[in-house]
Amino acid sequence: IKFDANGDSFINRGKLGIRTTSPIDLLHIKSSTTDARQVIDGHTGYDAELKFAENGTVKYTIGHDAASDNFVIGTTNVDTQQRLVIDSAGNVGVGVTSIPSWANLITDGTVAVGGLLYMKTDNPIQALSAFPGGASDLKMQTGGGKVTIGGPGGSATGHLELYGRYSGSDPKLSFRSDHPTSGNTTVWDMARITADDGGNYNGVLHFQVAAGNGSEGAGAALATAMTIQDTKYVGIGTTAPTHKLH
Repeated sequence: IKFDANGDSFINRGKLGIRTTSPIDLLHIKSSTTDARQVIDGHTGYDAELKFAENGTVKYTIGHDAASDNFVIGTTNVDTQQRLVIDSAGNVGVGVTSIPSWANLITDGTVAVGGLLYMKTDNPIQALSAFPGGASDLKMQTGGGKVTIGGPGGSATGHLELYGRYSGSDPKLSFRSDHPTSGNTTVWDMARITADDGGNYNGVLHFQVAAGNGSEGAGAALATAMTIQDTKYVGIGTTAPTHKLH
């Protein structure tokens, strides 16, 4: 069957061809001279979407969500049950319905990486107190928690840097433990290494341990066991050694 407005549309064995007499599927749009395009044009303030159904039941929908001006992959509609969102700036959200201004890629779920994950030099990894939220502490997942820097066969030496602020916050390396009983969230410090600048652009190291016996609700308080001053004097039980070994 030929629709003879300009001789451009044909039905061949139940398949509709636009600008082709031999459609290879139910709908086949072809251009022999330029791009082949299809337009879905919603009214002002209304969505333009394409639905995918199985035996009459809509499974997925893609299109433009007029309310947010985002491209969306959803389930029944583009404005409900959104699964992937791309805004006009090209930022992507997975499992979220809005993308904060500071994010280029955001998800409120688990991300699994089966290969290498590259970070641009001098760009930090920052933990959040909420989603989204302010800066917080970064934690490795319990049950794993092993971090390797460098490693066998690597071309670069492993290097860990801890930063502080002059005459302010001192960088620390803490060794902590938690309670083995399920539901008990008690965490305490067993030992800590702290570096300070001595207020004079130098370096002092303090080695602290949990001295004495703690309780189930809290560990023992940390006490300085050894100090290494910028003079290279080592103090055991004193933070102000006056000899090479004090």
